[in-house]
Amino acid sequence: MQYLIDHGLKLNLTGKSRDFQTAYRNTFDCREEGLGDYILILTRHDDSEVDQLSLSLAALGIPMVRLNSDDVKAVTTTEVFMDGTMSLNGYHGRPRLVWRRHFAPEGIPVSQGVDQLERIYVQNQVEALGDTLTEVIERSINGDTTARTRLNQLRVARECGFEVLSSWIGLQPSTPLGAAIAKPIGTHWVEYPSHELTGVMPKVVGDGFCANLEKVPVLLQEYLEIEFELRVFVAGEKMVAISIWNCADARSLWLDNSGLEMREEELDPKLESLIRNYCERTKTELCAIDFVVSDGYYYFLEANVLFDWVFYERLIEANVISELFLHWIAKEFALVNS
Repeated sequence: MQYLIDHGLKLNLTGKSRDFQTAYRNTFDCREEGLGDYILILTRHDDSEVDQLSLSLAALGIPMVRLNSDDVKAVTTTEVFMDGTMSLNGYHGRPRLVWRRHFAPEGIPVSQGVDQLERIYVQNQVEALGDTLTEVIERSINGDTTARTRLNQLRVARECGFEVLSSWIGLQPSTPLGAAIAKPIGTHWVEYPSHELTGVMPKVVGDGFCANLEKVPVLLQEYLEIEFELRVFVAGEKMVAISIWNCADARSLWLDNSGLEMREEELDPKLESLIRNYCERTKTELCAIDFVVSDGYYYFLEANVLFDWVFYERLIEANVISELFLHWIAKEFALVNS
């Protein structure tokens, strides 16, 4: 038994993309014209944020190409050349800016009858394709980020002056602190089988909880009673802060969020300065930083470099986060394309 795996929390990915620019190219064959310079997004079919971004970039006249890791035809016919140009679905052009999002090799469909060895081989090669594209393309969003793992983020955050809860990685608390929060070191989701996600969410536990339950080390963190949570979306120098109230636990965000309350907040100047310092130090360009708030103190939890925002905009009934990222990406593309 793996203690943190929550078999009651499952998401079935639709596998449907509503990408405007992809649909346009599929309807009107423009291969002879080519693509010229464009933005490349590495993700999968089920990415509402990129669906939205595609339409918004088209309105600004900025071409965007999307490579979905679960699109067998696109992945297997992709050609990448040493001069930085690329051919995708017969369209040739030069990606100048790349953003790697939900490019998950676990989601690529593999023909029935394929043995496990070949399946792992295919997934490894798709992963390597994503790695290659983020290196050979001139400009990679968050490509130089030095803090992707939670424990290292917490270490850097503490050095930057944030309030940080006592945290460590192991199988059990090294000192008796009473209740603690157990979190996965890596992703909060396990994809198996393809297009089915099972949650791996934080849980409140006692001392020595997982000596006989969890088979891999986890991130253990000091437990704290909180008033609310705060997520700060960051795009370069600009930020949007969203407070989250009445959230019983992480899984409630996905199973029953009817009681949740979210609202846009004005960010405290001191906190904003700390965030800017953290992002500059870690070379993080786009992210969503999570805090918990208790007795007026903002405790840094993590800086998500792989994140979504459509869900938050639905609850606050505003598109301020989409606009934040759209204008930053458009500006960066203009700079690299000048």
